[in-house]
Amino acid sequence: MVRYLLVASALVAGPSFGQAITSAKTHSPVITARPKDFGSSGQIAYGSTKNVHALRAMVAFPLRQADRPIAISDVIADDARDFISPEKGKPTTINKVTVERVEAKIGKRGIYIRGDSADWTIRDFRFIGSAPRTDSSIPVGIAINGTAHDILIERGYLADFRTNWPETKYANGDCVSTERGNFNVTIRKVVCEGPSDGGFDLKSSNTRLDDLSVTNAGHYSYRLWAQGTAGTLTSINPSWGHVQVTSMTTDWIIDKLIAIGDKPLVVFGKEGGKISVRSCDLARWTGTERVKGEGSVTFGPTCIASTRKR
Repeated sequence: MVRYLLVASALVAGPSFGQAITSAKTHSPVITARPKDFGSSGQIAYGSTKNVHALRAMVAFPLRQADRPIAISDVIADDARDFISPEKGKPTTINKVTVERVEAKIGKRGIYIRGDSADWTIRDFRFIGSAPRTDSSIPVGIAINGTAHDILIERGYLADFRTNWPETKYANGDCVSTERGNFNVTIRKVVCEGPSDGGFDLKSSNTRLDDLSVTNAGHYSYRLWAQGTAGTLTSINPSWGHVQVTSMTTDWIIDKLIAIGDKPLVVFGKEGGKISVRSCDLARWTGTERVKGEGSVTFGPTCIASTRKR
């Protein structure tokens, strides 16, 4: 049984529609270096790396933990399978990393954070999938797994992380994904376009979101598991639904959901879940089904009564 709760609450003011897209396209890399072919080896990063133009690379920057912070800035990669990933065969836990003002065409993963890594900042980035994956690997803009924690992702643009698999197989590909065991992840001012699966597929706990936008997700704009809070989330024309909630979803709160298109606002998995959406902008939502599936929804008054004339 779907349970609706109508509540009045103090709202966190969010930006007008389109502001997130503008804020995500600032602070581009400053490059004066000549282009260089990195080939299969990449450029191992264990200190400060800046002003690089990589033509081609398997992993542009394999990371190696050092006794000092790692900083990668002002970089362009024309064609990289992965942009940043732990160095193969080395420990996967890498701490105190700053990545800023970077752009790359990505074959598989933009940034891959693993192990018990902590204290990462990723800002002012643009990662675009170069082509849909036809093998079994899953493309993703930023992937976090293991028990990685205390990560800030802000001011970015992610697009076209897609698979081209048989229709009988679940299409995968996300802009940002986190896994169970991750915690203290903050994502703000990021735009996602055209993923095969979800824009933000988040299983981490104590997750904080604000000023995010997802357009044309193959399944759901936001897949929210576990627990977290969000300021303003914008969802534009997903194929299946704006927000998916699962049985793992124990305490998610969204201050404002801007929904555009005709799909359900909230879709529950087989075993329900719990979510609160305090405010909605439904002026360009053309759907009739606010909730699909069974679970607990706490809706604010603007989510119940649309201002749009039907």
